[in-house]
Amino acid sequence: MNINEHIKLFCSLNSDIERLNTSLAGDSISLKWCSEAINLLRKMHSHFLLFFEKFHISVLWDGTDILDEYMKQTLDLLDLCNSLKSAISGMQRYRLMVEFAAGKLRNGGNISDATTKITEIERLVSESQKIYGVEKWRDTNLFKTDMLKTKSKDSTICFIYAITSSMRLVGMLVFSALLYPISITMDKEVYWVSPQLKSFSVSIGKLVGCFLKVLEGVKDKSRPILVENKVIEKTVLDIKAQVLKGKAVDQEKLINLLKQSSLVLKEGMEMFESVVDELFEEVVKGRNEVLAMVDVN
Repeated sequence: MNINEHIKLFCSLNSDIERLNTSLAGDSISLKWCSEAINLLRKMHSHFLLFFEKFHISVLWDGTDILDEYMKQTLDLLDLCNSLKSAISGMQRYRLMVEFAAGKLRNGGNISDATTKITEIERLVSESQKIYGVEKWRDTNLFKTDMLKTKSKDSTICFIYAITSSMRLVGMLVFSALLYPISITMDKEVYWVSPQLKSFSVSIGKLVGCFLKVLEGVKDKSRPILVENKVIEKTVLDIKAQVLKGKAVDQEKLINLLKQSSLVLKEGMEMFESVVDELFEEVVKGRNEVLAMVDVN
């Protein structure tokens, strides 16, 4: 398989990118969308690994240490997975609190007066503020250092940088969705090595643009931006409003909605955590395979 065939294979991921674009059409970011983005990231890594294995790249190619580049990029992927797992852990704690609060709010015998209900609701609002935003994750920024650019004109090196740049972009999108919004910029020059990659860059550039447009519509970027969390937050505030009005029937309907929303969040988190675990395992396996291949050579 020559370099052009590898590029063509990598660019087949355009269809995955288009699906992510379509999912953003509703101006919302969901855990399902994040799961699909992680799957795209996993496929990108698979292409990187395949290229390394099948193209028989020497460790040092055109002045670039390819092994070092692969190891650095995959270490970043592992760090991203760990950060995402931490974010999911915080969301899981919040979801359990929501479920518990819904049970207490429904049980009028134990929590009947409005003041106590309001206290319970405000506790949920406060907890929601702890799972997202720079204040929570200020010490976790995997992308604070700009990616190094290559001056090489070699098609192999340029293709490798196109893959790693694409992985970085998708990782930044998921990071922004789960932890806090970060600055996302795209280096289009790395895709100029071939017409196919130029077309690919248009698609991924459109994805970044659509994502940033959704973020622009978020007024308070210190609060969770995932649609599953936003539904819960809105329901909690609606319950508070009905408690203040003393409308028990409407409260019951909203409490049922709160429990349903909690279940949706649970299912989304389980799906997302599963694909993150899968990515983590594949990256670890890939690193071991590359090291074994280098040892043999």
